[in-house]
Amino acid sequence: MRYCIYFIFNLVACTERMPSTDAYLSIGKYDSLDRETGYWKETDSLGKVIIQGEYKSGVRVGVWRYSLPTKDSFIWNEYVNYSKSIRTNIPEFLKIVEEGDSLVIFESKFGERQMQLLIGNGYLNKAINLLQYRDSVSQSFIADSFTVLESKSELFETKSGLQYIYNYVVAKRDTLKLITFNIAGITKQKKLVEVTLRCDERYVVRGSKIFFSVFPNLFIESDRFSDSRDDFKFVERL
Repeated sequence: MRYCIYFIFNLVACTERMPSTDAYLSIGKYDSLDRETGYWKETDSLGKVIIQGEYKSGVRVGVWRYSLPTKDSFIWNEYVNYSKSIRTNIPEFLKIVEEGDSLVIFESKFGERQMQLLIGNGYLNKAINLLQYRDSVSQSFIADSFTVLESKSELFETKSGLQYIYNYVVAKRDTLKLITFNIAGITKQKKLVEVTLRCDERYVVRGSKIFFSVFPNLFIESDRFSDSRDDFKFVERL
């Protein structure tokens, strides 16, 4: 058994900001490639289990139970695209609507307006930097005739020198109000990788749980996109 203070994301506060200092105790095992395997649980400062489930080679599989901010459970499946360049865990109620070597898109089986998850691996211009990328996130809403009601961005840097930008956007068009969670980073191979989840405001709690369960377990070309043990530090709010 290996114990660690794991950088996980406070599901109570994750709607507007990506917390970087709230430490929870994660307990579980790693395989020979230093990926989570078998049963894992995460507890709060009082020892209460807040998340629990099974890992397989670094991705969540089977039933996972969450108790923050509300009790819920998801069935997670391992996903690997056809070129094996993107690997992560996807909840069983999302279906693939587009799949390529550098871009995959999932939508809710119960209606596209409920939830959409996008994972991009270097399909954008490699010359783009994170600040330019942030601007493109808001511009995409304007291009689709949405009015941006709220937009917040935070820059993070890891001990190894990697940078990530987290974006939270609230936008409205007619009666549809969308909440967007987004994170992007430049990999060691100089590719821009992004994870974006958009959902109807009615599903914001469930959407946040999915978003903050996908990108920490995302592997690009077999490398983990964001390793929470790489000592994430908040740099600035943009």
